[in-house]
Amino acid sequence: MNATPGEVVARRLYAALDGRDSGRLVAVVDDASVLHVAGGSGLAGDYQGREAIAGLLRHTAELAGGSLRYGAARSEIDTSGRSVLVGRASANRRGRRLDTEVRIAACIDDGVVREAWVSYLDQAECDRFWS
Repeated sequence: MNATPGEVVARRLYAALDGRDSGRLVAVVDDASVLHVAGGSGLAGDYQGREAIAGLLRHTAELAGGSLRYGAARSEIDTSGRSVLVGRASANRRGRRLDTEVRIAACIDDGVVREAWVSYLDQAECDRFWS
């Protein structure tokens, strides 16, 4: 089955996150892009533009000592027409382990993520881990 253009870009976003690769990130976001991170930890909130999104990427990598990994497993289209990648997020920090399903729902236009929402199956676990 052929991937939709939205799925291709969403997978590039996942790859950039997993590889902590700001070069790949720059290719799929611009200064108008907004990333919404769900939850109640210090990482939750809205990040607009390449620098802010790349800064979040660097910060999470530092917090997790380089152990943070994202793995995309399947793609979906939600009821709003957004490309959704469902996978796993795992990391180690302060003797704790994070291993939960992560969903990135993205609105994609002209090959760029315009807006994306990151949420976790076990949001409470994720909040505890990052707090």
